[in-house]
Amino acid sequence: NEQFAVMAGYTRIIDEKHFASLNAGWRHTTYDDQDLLISTQTRHDDELSGGLTLGRQLNETLTATLGYQYRDVSSNILNYDYDNHRIS
Repeated sequence: NEQFAVMAGYTRIIDEKHFASLNAGWRHTTYDDQDLLISTQTRHDDELSGGLTLGRQLNETLTATLGYQYRDVSSNILNYDYDNHRIS
C-alpha cells in the first residue's frame, strides 16, 4: 500500500509535576490490489485522529497518565469504515 500522512503534536509542561500533550493527524492510504473476498474495488482510506494525554509525576521514576484518543477512518469499502474512541 501507499500512505501519506500529516501529524502534529504539542506538549505543555504545566508545572513541576504536571503536563498535557495534544496530538492530531490525517493519513491517506491507497491499497495496491482488491480483496476479491470483500469487494471488487481497490480500497482507499482517509483517517483523522486526535488525542489528549494528561500526566502527573508521582515520584522520580513513576508517572500517572490519563489519555483519550479518537480515530475516524473513512473508507470506500464499508467493512473498513469506522470510528473509535479509546480511554487509557
